[in-house]
Amino acid sequence: MVKQKIHDDHFVSKLGEEAVRSVFEGRDCKVEGPDYKIYTGKQKSWAADLSINTLNVAVKTQRRSAAKRYGLSWTFQDSPERRDPILDMPEAWVCLVVYEDLKPDYECVVYPLRKIKQLIFEAPRLNRLIGKKQAVYLETLQKHKVFLIHSAPSCR
Repeated sequence: MVKQKIHDDHFVSKLGEEAVRSVFEGRDCKVEGPDYKIYTGKQKSWAADLSINTLNVAVKTQRRSAAKRYGLSWTFQDSPERRDPILDMPEAWVCLVVYEDLKPDYECVVYPLRKIKQLIFEAPRLNRLIGKKQAVYLETLQKHKVFLIHSAPSCR
């Protein structure tokens, strides 16, 4: 079961990265990535997911089905054992994506690029993630006008 969840999480992450690549290539940007290298054990790569016109970009993808349970959010690793280095890089760029897994096709919503310092981090609503991750909730970003209600183009 855990192995299948890891496999599914990687699949969803790559769908999000490919959606971002597709959106930016469609705007005549030069995009490098995603990285399809398989890392063993705890060799997680913290490198940017994509390079868009030489701009390093992290991509965070959330499933719509998970959003229905916990609110639309994206999580960042933040525990004493593992901390996403991007949390200490206020000028780093991130692209937030929603995978519409409740629809029949592989459809994603890609939100505009934002810097880490523009995001508003909160404790996760899922108790077991508190102390391990930080969360960014779409409703908070919209409330503070980081994103407008309908600011994301849809892509296939």
